Amino acid sequence: MSNKVKPYEKKIVNAVIGFMKAKFNFDAKIIVKKKDKDGLIGDVILNNNSVNNNKFYLHFNPDQSYAMMIQALIHELTHVKQISRKELLPSDDYKAVLWRGKEFISASEYKKLFKKYSEYKKLPWEAEAYSNMKKLYKPFLSSKQWTELSGDANIDFIKQNIGEVKMKKSEIREIIKEELQSLNEGKKVYFTMDNLGSAKYSVSFYDGKKTHPDGSDFYGLHLFKNKKKYEAYIKELKSQGYTER
Repeated sequence: MSNKVKPYEKKIVNAVIGFMKAKFNFDAKIIVKKKDKDGLIGDVILNNNSVNNNKFYLHFNPDQSYAMMIQALIHELTHVKQISRKELLPSDDYKAVLWRGKEFISASEYKKLFKKYSEYKKLPWEAEAYSNMKKLYKPFLSSKQWTELSGDANIDFIKQNIGEVKMKKSEIREIIKEELQSLNEGKKVYFTMDNLGSAKYSVSFYDGKKTHPDGSDFYGLHLFKNKKKYEAYIKELKSQGYTER
């Protein structure tokens, strides 16, 4: 899976960022990247840039549902808010963590808590972030940042099915068909989306020839739960002359 943020993913990320900035009245430069790592929902890098320059590198894991991705972004952006507003800071020597102006825990003890999840979640900055994941998710879906988000069929599909766990292959194909109709006729192309229904990966492809009875282009669809099989299929398409849209 490519770690390049796709255009529709960038729109979702920016919507969540806009929502959180408006909610908590903070401003910061935020650079968002993907990080596909087992057990990770996301993270924020705490360093000199974030502490002194208000510049943040935020990672999200694309190998999760869009609902979880949004909640993960809310979690990590809570930390951005905390750091930007000087609520959460390292000590000058980076040997302790400060919470709202007071030394809360040593860096060595903090690291030990990484292996004690139940205790780690009780840290005040984590407690706030986990709380916001739950209580701000639905308000975000009702916010203007989300409701006014539009621009392509990917966004429309995600907005319509954000809470769905399972989708029929035929339903997925019909929803993304409109987006794929814009591809040039006669050109072998493929298009990928992550986390469609119960499938982690999907590949839609047009061979430049097949059409529906109404004359519109026909796009095949393959769904994958296994990353290696997904990547192997992409490689096979490329070997046959397909290019990614």
